[in-house]
Amino acid sequence: MWLCTFKKRFFKTMEILANNPGESILSACGNRNDAKAIYRMLNNENFDEDEIFEAHRKATIARIEKQQVILAVQDTTGINYANHLKTEAMGYNCEQTLGVNLHSCLAVRPDGLVLGLLAQSCVSRQERKIKIGETQKKARPIEEKESYRWLETMEKSSVGISDCVKLIHVCDREGDIYELYAKALQTGQNFLIRIMHNRNTVDTIKLMEQIRGLKPQGSVLVEIPRDSRRNIPERELELSVSYQKICVKKPKSSSKDLPENLPINIISIRSQEKDGLEPIEWLLATNEEINSVEKAFEYVGYYVQRWKIERFHHVLKSGCKVELIQERTLQKTETMLMLKSIIAVKIMNVTFLARLNGETLCDCVLDEAEWKLLYCAANKTNIPPQRPYSIEKAILYLSQLGGYKRCKSDGPPGLKTVWKGIAKLYLLLSFADCFPVVGQV
Repeated sequence: MWLCTFKKRFFKTMEILANNPGESILSACGNRNDAKAIYRMLNNENFDEDEIFEAHRKATIARIEKQQVILAVQDTTGINYANHLKTEAMGYNCEQTLGVNLHSCLAVRPDGLVLGLLAQSCVSRQERKIKIGETQKKARPIEEKESYRWLETMEKSSVGISDCVKLIHVCDREGDIYELYAKALQTGQNFLIRIMHNRNTVDTIKLMEQIRGLKPQGSVLVEIPRDSRRNIPERELELSVSYQKICVKKPKSSSKDLPENLPINIISIRSQEKDGLEPIEWLLATNEEINSVEKAFEYVGYYVQRWKIERFHHVLKSGCKVELIQERTLQKTETMLMLKSIIAVKIMNVTFLARLNGETLCDCVLDEAEWKLLYCAANKTNIPPQRPYSIEKAILYLSQLGGYKRCKSDGPPGLKTVWKGIAKLYLLLSFADCFPVVGQV
């Protein structure tokens, strides 16, 4: 009986927070009684955030089992709590700023649909980071460095994944770690990592010089999206591709237990920009055999999906407003970060599902009262539809509530307008008794 009540309270809490992703607990609840009930649940000794995350992870794995290839995209973002001077046990996320470093791993389909979280960890340094010399830094074993989180996350995220699914660990340049390559090859993991270090090779030529010296082995015309931040319009570019297997040497500062050299397949993507624009260049490392231009571009397409974790961080900070969390302890702050991370993944899943499988009916994510009121609010009518419409239309309606103008140049609805629309929809639902249409639902 107690467990049943606790579960009901948890599901109610997640519903309240999801309906108002950018609000505090009190603002999301709208009254002190519900807010107190949530705080009692968070303070309950039986509340186990690890079990909650594991339940989400199991649901993610269930969705993964239906796929042939899954990208395990991992990255770190700093959450700033500079003004939280009285938060118990709050440490630093950089040299001088209070906060936490949140490291997450998303399960992403090759077509870009986000399925869920596979791993997540929070680190808050209890002392300010002291800068040390580069030689001293390199001499420390990898287990004593913060970069060890990349290896730990690779290991954690692969637990429970079926052998029938090819799991590819995708990292940006911060994941270009010799120890990570060695562990992946030793344990049979697949990786795709953007290169940062110009490593020594078994040849006399260094890694980057060697790959840049290759002649293009193929090319393709691609449409580069508009870059609104730098005011660069959409353009068509010819990208050349080169690939080669190269044996890189172990860094002198690495552990003696590591192999002296590792065979890695390198993919080089380059463009010849015009009008003074900076050319595009990606150097990617993988342990997958690259034996054709088509295979190289397939893996470049996989790396493009790393962008999804940047959008995840954007939803967390701008949509769920995790930097406004005001809990009294670091532990409770980390719990709220985990809960809001699950909500952020849900927002992304619904948005990208509409783009990829737009004909799916919206009742898979909205209940009857929600999709009827959403239709009426977006179309300014008091007559609700009798049947659920497509999820593509549901996202369009939510985006309209969130300020989407439906201009041809705007492209498909973005995450920002979707979470704003969700907030407005549930604001309308909270006043449902005032709307004649709700009586017809």
